[in-house]
Amino acid sequence: MKKIRLIKMYILPVWVLSCILLLACVDDFEDANPPRLLDAPAVNSLSISDTLVDGGGDLSLSINVTDAPGGVDSIGIAAQDDNGIERGTSTVDTPLTLQTSGQFTMTYTAPSDYTGEVTISVAVFDRQFDEDGDLVRKSSVPQTVEITVN
Repeated sequence: MKKIRLIKMYILPVWVLSCILLLACVDDFEDANPPRLLDAPAVNSLSISDTLVDGGGDLSLSINVTDAPGGVDSIGIAAQDDNGIERGTSTVDTPLTLQTSGQFTMTYTAPSDYTGEVTISVAVFDRQFDEDGDLVRKSSVPQTVEITVN
């Protein structure tokens, strides 16, 4: 009788401890390994209407984006001489905001007071969010083209 009573006395604590151990799993964490961000945008081609422009003149550039999994957020454009000084202005004529692929065009206007080489670099940024909901902008590999301003 004492033996049965001893067993009954241990059943409840063992059962409670077992439940605690089973419920205290790593599964309670939201995600120990959050999903990775998607790939950066892929720019397939950059074409230009001409590689020679007069001072104050315009050139048209066309950029083909083949894969921006987060949707295009913005486009970075730089037109610099060999010393890294900005030369001219650029405007995007047909944006691809929030689209995952497509073609956009831009216009480069050469400065009227400069002659020489200019390198135009274009990078596409897409719109992705990390596991905390913060915006992360991933960039494509910059595409470059060299032009001459007369």
